[in-house]
Amino acid sequence: MKYPIRAAIYCRVATPDQLSLDRQEQVVCDFAKAKGYEISLITKEFCKGTTMARPGIQRVLADAENGTMDVLLVSSSSRIGRNTIETLRFIRALGKFGVAVESVKEGALLDELLDFVENL
Repeated sequence: MKYPIRAAIYCRVATPDQLSLDRQEQVVCDFAKAKGYEISLITKEFCKGTTMARPGIQRVLADAENGTMDVLLVSSSSRIGRNTIETLRFIRALGKFGVAVESVKEGALLDELLDFVENL
C-alpha cells in the first residue's frame, strides 16, 4: 500500500439515532488514527442493512472505483450489510479496486476468508 494510507470510513445505523451514529464514527476515527491512517472521507447513513441498494454504500463503491481510498474502515462487518453473501460480494468488489476492508471489531476482512466462506 501507498503511504500515507488513505482510509474511508463507513458508518450506518438502522434508525435515526444521531448519538449512536456519532459514537460509531468516533470509534472508527480513533481506530484509524491509532493505525496512522489518513482519513480521506466519511460516509454516514440511516437505513437498514438488508439491501446493498443504499446511497451511502454505493457512494463508497464509486469512491473505491475512483481510487480515493486504500482501505475502508467500519466498526463491524454488520455495518456494511446484514446479508452475509451480499456483504462478501461488496468486500470482494472493493478488493478488485485494491481497497482493503478493516473492522474495528473483527480486524482485517481478508480475501482468504472470503474464498473459504464462498466455497462452503
